[in-house]
Amino acid sequence: MCNGSNLLCFIITCVLGLVGFSCDYQTKNTGIYQNSLGNEISLIVDEWRIHERATGAVVSVYSTISRYPDKYPNKFIDTNRALPVGDVGHIFLGARIVQLISKGDLNLDDKLVKWFPDVNNSESITVKDLLYHSSGIPVFYQSEKLNTFLKNDQLDIFEPDEIIKMADQEGNYFEPGREYGYSKTNYIILGRIVENITGYDIEADLEENIFQKLQLNQTFFGFSENNPDGMPVGYEFVGDFTNNPNVIDGHVPHIISDEQVSIEWASGGIFSTTPDLIKSIRTLHNGFFSEKEYAIFNELGSKVANEDGAKEIQVTPGMFRWLDDYGVVFGQFGFLYPFSAQVIYWPDTDIAIAVIINEVDASINPNSNFQLPVI
Repeated sequence: MCNGSNLLCFIITCVLGLVGFSCDYQTKNTGIYQNSLGNEISLIVDEWRIHERATGAVVSVYSTISRYPDKYPNKFIDTNRALPVGDVGHIFLGARIVQLISKGDLNLDDKLVKWFPDVNNSESITVKDLLYHSSGIPVFYQSEKLNTFLKNDQLDIFEPDEIIKMADQEGNYFEPGREYGYSKTNYIILGRIVENITGYDIEADLEENIFQKLQLNQTFFGFSENNPDGMPVGYEFVGDFTNNPNVIDGHVPHIISDEQVSIEWASGGIFSTTPDLIKSIRTLHNGFFSEKEYAIFNELGSKVANEDGAKEIQVTPGMFRWLDDYGVVFGQFGFLYPFSAQVIYWPDTDIAIAVIINEVDASINPNSNFQLPVI
């Protein structure tokens, strides 16, 4: 599916079978790019998908669509089906925080003690620390209690305050504001702060103030009541050595559950599609914010998350910013087991890429799937 405004439209259909891998592609150009670029993108995506041992993936460039078959017969993941995007959902909550700051309903220097007085260091942790991942609050998956539930398959529907409490019981990584330490718990807390300020639950608040205003068709909190066709199926690649009766060529299916979504909540429980992610990141940088809001967004993008001598990565509300050979880049990466996602945007050339993949490779270090490569 292509429209006339796209610089490049390409469709890639790939089939994974016992005897090998094949990929056919078609490209359509507006004269700006040549077919060779579509061919190059196709080959890169093919190589990446094989390396990730993925049974399925969807890719959009602008609103350009790729579709790969799922391992289950006659079931495809495609760009019309909302899938878990994990931390990529931070871009929506980050935008909502910017709106509230602009209106004066929230201040960057507000202390966490105002809403969560029992959290460690709440007298020192600010809203800015939460946005910058400099609060020192551990990620909730560090909780021994939560991991016991996960290992024993004893999950239940969790309230966000329960998750915050479990993370807080693990102590602190560091003193607030002193260092950078990425933690999903920060965005669960920010979601609860939004609820306290507005008086609405975060699902309804983001739907009215972000999803509808961005005109998103398939973006929502991923509870089963919002998925009438059933929860999406992902896979864990375990290779040849498993006793799981459901294994398919080394791939063990995993159905996303309401319990998973409740744990992640505002930090990773949002489902979306690659076209919606493309529309979101482009619109957020092209007219969604008022002039005042966009100035706040850019001003907040000064915290350095990583500096390895070659590339400095800065934290902005809900996403990251860095420089490459083509200029400024904005992006976010996400994970909700076993799905991974990413969205990348180059505002100088108005080019965006979004990817959702439905598999984690447990035959190697699973942490390698927490951040997908930039295609």
